[in-house]
Amino acid sequence: MDFQSTPLNMTTLLIAFLAAVAGKGDRESVLLKTVTPNRAIEVITLKLDTHYWPTYELRRTDAGWERRTPSERQLARSTS
Repeated sequence: MDFQSTPLNMTTLLIAFLAAVAGKGDRESVLLKTVTPNRAIEVITLKLDTHYWPTYELRRTDAGWERRTPSERQLARSTS
């Protein structure tokens, strides 16, 4: 997968998605443009539900699994 001739991996896609929805509130909608394996373009409406399905990152550390919200992740990056 690529975007404007730049190869993208899943981490890059996830970071771009999180940046795109960062200013959206609970129950707001976003449009996703997808391409199926046979190259058909589909547009999907996704309604955010931060109450029941909050965004967080799971990371494996030496101490075990760590769960962080995007704001905690940003804070950790700015202090390191």
